[in-house]
Amino acid sequence: MPLVRQMAYFLEEFFCIHPFVDGNGRIGRLFLSLMAEKQGFVLAPATNSKGRRRYIKALEYAHNRSDPESRRRAVKNPVLPLEEWIQASLKKPDSEF
Repeated sequence: MPLVRQMAYFLEEFFCIHPFVDGNGRIGRLFLSLMAEKQGFVLAPATNSKGRRRYIKALEYAHNRSDPESRRRAVKNPVLPLEEWIQASLKKPDSEF
């Protein structure tokens, strides 16, 4: 499974589990950063409001909090927006963000 897809599925599952009362987003992105670093990439932070909105919209699409089971049945690839967000955020260490 390609790195971006692995990262997207991990993040979606991590948020489904929601292991912490607070900090799930930060911890999830930390794990993504570590996964990227292990493969020679850097996960660029979503520093502007457009990047943050895209990230949140991708999470909402992947994990519809009101009824995730019906969403999963209705959507062929619920993590596609997360994959797109991650792909846009992955950089080689020597490139600018």
